[in-house]
Amino acid sequence: ADAFALKYDNDRGKWTGPSATAVVDTRIVRRTASLARLHPERHFKLNPKFEYRELHESDSFLSAVVPTTLAMLQSPVKWALSMPLINRVTEMLMPQPKDESGPDELTRRENWFRFRIEAKTEQNEQILFDLAGGDFYDVSAETAALAAICILDEKEAILKELQGGGIFTPAFALGERYLGR
Repeated sequence: ADAFALKYDNDRGKWTGPSATAVVDTRIVRRTASLARLHPERHFKLNPKFEYRELHESDSFLSAVVPTTLAMLQSPVKWALSMPLINRVTEMLMPQPKDESGPDELTRRENWFRFRIEAKTEQNEQILFDLAGGDFYDVSAETAALAAICILDEKEAILKELQGGGIFTPAFALGERYLGR
Protein backbone atom coordinates (compact mmCIF):
# COMPACT_ATOMS: atom_id res chain seq x y z
CA ALA A 1 0.00 0.00 0.00
CA ASP A 2 1.08 3.57 -0.56
CA ALA A 3 2.63 5.25 2.44
CA PHE A 4 0.83 8.46 3.39
CA ALA A 5 1.94 8.79 6.97
CA LEU A 6 4.64 11.21 7.99
CA LYS A 7 6.76 9.57 10.65
CA TYR A 8 10.16 9.68 12.28
CA ASP A 9 12.37 6.73 11.33
CA ASN A 10 14.66 5.93 14.26
CA ASP A 11 16.92 3.68 12.14
CA ARG A 12 17.61 6.49 9.66
CA GLY A 13 17.40 9.40 12.07
CA LYS A 14 15.16 11.15 9.52
CA TRP A 15 11.55 12.07 8.89
CA THR A 16 9.94 9.98 6.14
CA GLY A 17 6.74 10.32 4.15
CA PRO A 18 5.56 9.69 0.60
CA SER A 19 7.43 11.47 -2.16
CA ALA A 20 5.42 13.93 -4.24
CA THR A 21 5.68 11.59 -7.25
CA ALA A 22 4.78 8.39 -5.38
CA VAL A 23 1.12 8.56 -6.42
CA VAL A 24 2.11 8.04 -10.07
CA ASP A 25 5.34 6.06 -9.66
CA THR A 26 3.85 3.31 -7.50
CA ARG A 27 1.20 2.56 -10.13
CA ILE A 28 3.84 2.13 -12.84
CA VAL A 29 5.93 -0.16 -10.63
CA ARG A 30 2.85 -2.20 -9.66
CA ARG A 31 1.82 -2.55 -13.32
CA THR A 32 5.31 -3.78 -14.18
CA ALA A 33 5.21 -6.23 -11.25
CA SER A 34 1.78 -7.49 -12.32
CA LEU A 35 2.97 -8.03 -15.90
CA ALA A 36 6.10 -9.83 -14.65
CA ARG A 37 3.96 -12.21 -12.60
CA LEU A 38 1.65 -12.88 -15.57
CA HIS A 39 4.57 -13.45 -17.98
CA PRO A 40 7.42 -15.09 -16.02
CA GLU A 41 9.02 -16.18 -19.31
CA ARG A 42 9.93 -12.55 -20.01
CA HIS A 43 12.98 -10.67 -18.75
CA PHE A 44 12.78 -11.38 -15.05
CA LYS A 45 10.97 -13.42 -12.47
CA LEU A 46 9.55 -11.41 -9.63
CA ASN A 47 9.48 -12.62 -6.07
CA PRO A 48 5.85 -13.01 -4.96
CA LYS A 49 6.78 -11.05 -1.83
CA PHE A 50 7.89 -8.04 -3.91
CA GLU A 51 6.88 -4.78 -2.25
CA TYR A 52 7.41 -1.20 -3.37
CA ARG A 53 7.21 1.97 -1.31
CA GLU A 54 8.47 5.36 -2.36
CA LEU A 55 9.44 7.69 0.46
CA HIS A 56 10.84 11.17 0.85
CA GLU A 57 13.47 11.57 3.55
CA SER A 58 13.95 14.84 5.46
CA ASP A 59 16.12 16.08 8.29
CA SER A 60 13.34 18.13 9.86
CA PHE A 61 9.61 17.73 10.37
CA LEU A 62 8.87 20.97 8.52
CA SER A 63 10.80 19.99 5.39
CA ALA A 64 9.00 16.63 5.38
CA VAL A 65 5.54 18.22 5.50
CA VAL A 66 5.70 19.72 1.98
CA PRO A 67 6.17 16.52 -0.12
CA THR A 68 3.78 14.60 2.12
CA THR A 69 1.11 17.28 1.72
CA LEU A 70 1.65 17.39 -2.06
CA ALA A 71 1.27 13.61 -2.28
CA MET A 72 -1.93 13.64 -0.21
CA LEU A 73 -3.50 16.53 -2.15
CA GLN A 74 -2.91 15.22 -5.68
CA SER A 75 -6.15 13.24 -6.01
CA PRO A 76 -8.49 15.90 -4.57
CA VAL A 77 -6.81 18.63 -6.64
CA LYS A 78 -7.13 16.56 -9.84
CA TRP A 79 -10.80 15.99 -9.04
CA ALA A 80 -11.41 19.70 -8.40
CA LEU A 81 -9.60 20.72 -11.60
CA SER A 82 -11.79 18.37 -13.60
CA MET A 83 -14.72 20.71 -12.92
CA PRO A 84 -14.92 23.30 -15.73
CA LEU A 85 -15.66 26.30 -13.47
CA ILE A 86 -12.78 25.60 -11.07
CA ASN A 87 -10.48 24.91 -14.00
CA ARG A 88 -11.31 28.26 -15.68
CA VAL A 89 -10.85 30.22 -12.42
CA THR A 90 -7.51 28.49 -11.80
CA GLU A 91 -6.30 29.33 -15.31
CA MET A 92 -7.23 33.00 -14.79
CA LEU A 93 -5.50 33.22 -11.39
CA MET A 94 -2.35 31.30 -12.31
CA PRO A 95 -0.48 32.79 -15.26
CA GLN A 96 0.62 30.22 -17.80
CA PRO A 97 4.22 30.20 -19.03
CA LYS A 98 4.70 32.13 -22.27
CA ASP A 99 6.60 29.23 -23.77
CA GLU A 100 7.30 25.63 -22.84
CA SER A 101 11.01 26.00 -22.18
CA GLY A 102 10.84 25.01 -18.51
CA PRO A 103 13.18 26.47 -15.90
CA ASP A 104 15.85 28.98 -16.89
CA GLU A 105 19.45 27.90 -17.39
CA LEU A 106 20.63 29.00 -13.93
CA THR A 107 17.84 27.08 -12.20
CA ARG A 108 18.61 23.97 -14.23
CA ARG A 109 22.35 24.25 -13.50
CA GLU A 110 21.66 24.42 -9.76
CA ASN A 111 19.18 21.51 -9.81
CA TRP A 112 20.13 18.08 -8.54
CA PHE A 113 18.53 14.86 -7.38
CA ARG A 114 19.39 11.78 -5.37
CA PHE A 115 17.56 8.47 -5.21
CA ARG A 116 18.40 5.78 -2.73
CA ILE A 117 17.07 2.34 -3.47
CA GLU A 118 16.96 -0.11 -0.59
CA ALA A 119 16.14 -3.76 -1.15
CA LYS A 120 16.19 -6.98 0.82
CA THR A 121 16.97 -10.33 -0.77
CA GLU A 122 15.21 -13.59 0.04
CA GLN A 123 18.16 -14.28 2.35
CA ASN A 124 17.34 -11.02 4.18
CA GLU A 125 20.50 -9.29 2.94
CA GLN A 126 20.14 -5.55 2.47
CA ILE A 127 21.18 -3.97 -0.84
CA LEU A 128 21.68 -0.21 -1.17
CA PHE A 129 21.94 1.65 -4.45
CA ASP A 130 22.39 5.41 -4.77
CA LEU A 131 21.67 7.29 -7.96
CA ALA A 132 22.49 10.99 -8.10
CA GLY A 133 22.60 13.49 -10.90
CA GLY A 134 22.16 17.02 -12.10
CA ASP A 135 19.15 18.58 -13.74
CA PHE A 136 16.19 16.21 -13.84
CA TYR A 137 14.93 17.72 -17.13
CA ASP A 138 18.16 16.59 -18.81
CA VAL A 139 18.06 13.14 -17.20
CA SER A 140 14.39 12.69 -18.20
CA ALA A 141 15.11 13.70 -21.80
CA GLU A 142 18.07 11.32 -21.98
CA THR A 143 15.99 8.48 -20.53
CA ALA A 144 13.20 9.02 -23.07
CA ALA A 145 15.69 9.30 -25.95
CA LEU A 146 17.42 6.04 -24.96
CA ALA A 147 14.05 4.26 -24.80
CA ALA A 148 13.16 5.59 -28.27
CA ILE A 149 16.50 4.44 -29.71
CA CYS A 150 16.01 1.03 -28.11
CA ILE A 151 12.57 0.72 -29.72
CA LEU A 152 13.87 1.86 -33.14
CA ASP A 153 16.86 -0.50 -33.01
CA GLU A 154 14.93 -3.56 -31.85
CA LYS A 155 11.34 -2.94 -32.92
CA GLU A 156 10.74 -6.31 -34.62
CA ALA A 157 12.11 -8.39 -31.73
CA ILE A 158 10.20 -6.34 -29.15
CA LEU A 159 6.90 -6.65 -31.06
CA LYS A 160 7.42 -10.40 -31.50
CA GLU A 161 8.05 -10.88 -27.79
CA LEU A 162 5.05 -8.76 -26.82
CA GLN A 163 2.86 -10.68 -29.29
CA GLY A 164 1.35 -7.66 -30.96
CA GLY A 165 0.63 -5.22 -28.20
CA GLY A 166 -1.07 -4.37 -24.96
CA ILE A 167 -0.67 -1.88 -22.17
CA PHE A 168 2.94 -2.39 -21.14
CA THR A 169 5.30 -0.34 -19.03
CA PRO A 170 8.70 0.57 -20.52
CA ALA A 171 10.48 -1.64 -17.97
CA PHE A 172 8.44 -4.68 -18.98
CA ALA A 173 8.38 -4.02 -22.73
CA LEU A 174 12.06 -3.14 -23.13
CA GLY A 175 13.61 -4.98 -20.18
CA GLU A 176 17.30 -5.84 -20.40
CA ARG A 177 17.58 -4.28 -23.86
CA TYR A 178 16.97 -0.89 -22.33
CA LEU A 179 18.97 -1.41 -19.15
CA GLY A 180 22.04 -2.29 -21.19
CA ARG A 181 22.12 1.12 -22.87
